[in-house]
Amino acid sequence: MTDSIAEIVKRACAAETNAWGYGIWSHHITKVVEHCRRLAPVFKADPEVVHLAALLHDYAPIKDSTLYAEHHVHSPLEAEKVLKQFGYPAETIEAVKHAIAAHRGSVKVERLSPEAECLATADAIAHFESIPSLLYLVYVTRKMDIDEGAAWVRAKLERSWAKLNPQMQELAKEQYASALKTLGTAPKTNGKPAIVCLCGSTRFGEAFQQANLRETLAGRIVLSTGSNSKSDTELLATGELTEEAKANLDGLHRHKIDLADEVLILNVGGYIGKSTRSEIEYAELKGKAIRYLEPIPATKA
Repeated sequence: MTDSIAEIVKRACAAETNAWGYGIWSHHITKVVEHCRRLAPVFKADPEVVHLAALLHDYAPIKDSTLYAEHHVHSPLEAEKVLKQFGYPAETIEAVKHAIAAHRGSVKVERLSPEAECLATADAIAHFESIPSLLYLVYVTRKMDIDEGAAWVRAKLERSWAKLNPQMQELAKEQYASALKTLGTAPKTNGKPAIVCLCGSTRFGEAFQQANLRETLAGRIVLSTGSNSKSDTELLATGELTEEAKANLDGLHRHKIDLADEVLILNVGGYIGKSTRSEIEYAELKGKAIRYLEPIPATKA
């Protein structure tokens, strides 16, 4: 059955609607599958679960690129649909879903299984080995300029490195160093304080104030919102903010993200609204490192 599922994913990768190009199959997914097969005994992970998770971990954005920013949410749901078609037991489906939900470096989802650790590690190592594919993505597919593209790839590699456990970092350190050397990586801030941009609903004014102080005391330059006392919805309802002014403010905040080295998502109580989701997607497209105030929960059935 895994061969049939692989063929489904391969066809989706070959489709004209796949914004990432066929390289996501030939230069990424196949490598993740290979590393999962090799690492499953190391993590004492179920080989069938990690094989299925490796095949389907990027399936949602392959079908619809607008789902990329939250593909850790959408890909588990797409995987569930596929696996149910083939009659996999519920236990296997849930294990695959969790591994996919927890595989990203830019989103903090606690990995609760050896299969989740295995997939996240295999995904990271595949990135270190696929620099040509990542460069094709930024320069050909996304039309970035030289510096912007290099910064995006560098941030991608840094996130991948950060999600490895110490043992795996030791094993992959030469690959990681080689990948960074290919990019001509220098310290990102050139000895200057890092710049962090705060993103989140303006209803959480206290959280913005606390984060501003905390990040400043940590030696970072903080970029924040123009108002953090009321939500945009409240300001629109009272007439204190027009739709045109809101659009201008959203554009201004994207420029702040451009200036930042990283963004901090203030997802108080796990809340991420439409505007914040858009900012996360923009930050990822620009290759910014992303931190979250609170861990992102794993997808549940």
